[in-house]
Formats: sequence, structure tokens, C-alpha cells
Amino acid sequence: MRKGVTIAEVFEHKGKLCVILFYNRFVPKGYHNGYVEITEKTWKNVTGSDIYNFYLSEEVTFYGTLDEFPNIKFLGFDTVHYCDKPHTQNLNAVRNRTIKFCEMVKKQRL
Repeated sequence: MRKGVTIAEVFEHKGKLCVILFYNRFVPKGYHNGYVEITEKTWKNVTGSDIYNFYLSEEVTFYGTLDEFPNIKFLGFDTVHYCDKPHTQNLNAVRNRTIKFCEMVKKQRL
């Protein structure tokens, strides 16, 4: 586990592993980020432009493995941008966004 990072929640939605990590840094009360599993087949077939196009519409800021789950590939988003407000960084808000994000990932077949 990385310093200042803890697993806040792990759940399955629509057959995909979803992870929410809590980061106790950068902002006074910390923030949460959401991650959704992508399949190995997707990982091998996805291109940079696929991620870029999805990024433009869904604010993907992470594409890779998590230290906490080294054998699983994820797409993720973070909530520590200048426009993010504290109420968008809490666990409930990030859980809801992760669920919606997961549904978008499924729709895009990623």
C-alpha cells in the first residue's frame, strides 16, 4: 500500500470490479478516486486513441494497474482538479460516479 493511500471501498457492478481509493494528501480533508476494471482482452485491443476519445468525454485520468491490485487493469478518474469541490470528493459522491463510470465503460465495451 502506498503512503497516504487506503482502500475505501471495493465492490462489483455489472460484472466489473470497482475500487475507490482514499488519498490523504493535496487537499485538507483528502479525496477519493474511482477505478473500474477492464478485461485483459480489452487491455490488449484498446488503443491510445480509444482511451483519448473516452478521456475527452469521461475525464479518464488513469489507465493501468493499481499497486493494491497488480494483476488487474483499470480505467479511473480523480477528483483533485481545481474545479472539483469537496462534496464531489467524498466517498458517496465518488461511489455514485464510479457506478456511472462503470456503466459507461461497459457501454464502450472497454
